[in-house]
Amino acid sequence: MFIFYKLRYTFSNNNFHVSRPNLFKKSMKKFNVVWWAYSYPLTVLALASTEYAQEMKTGVAHLLMIILSGLSVLVSFILMVYTALNTSGEA
Repeated sequence: MFIFYKLRYTFSNNNFHVSRPNLFKKSMKKFNVVWWAYSYPLTVLALASTEYAQEMKTGVAHLLMIILSGLSVLVSFILMVYTALNTSGEA
């Protein structure tokens, strides 16, 4: 699905404004379980960078591994917290 941005020209300031569509605004206001879809590819990428760093044994590869692994842990932790806070308790 493509998200198109609306371009609006304001005559009073003589500049352009880019605004998000209403669909995107609504989805960003409310937490949704679908956000967990971001964690899986990021974690797989972090695991792949770990294997790459073990093979290459270079500083850049290890830095990439640390950055991606840390980002994966951070995103997973944030998603766990948001999921726990936004669960209604219904089974």
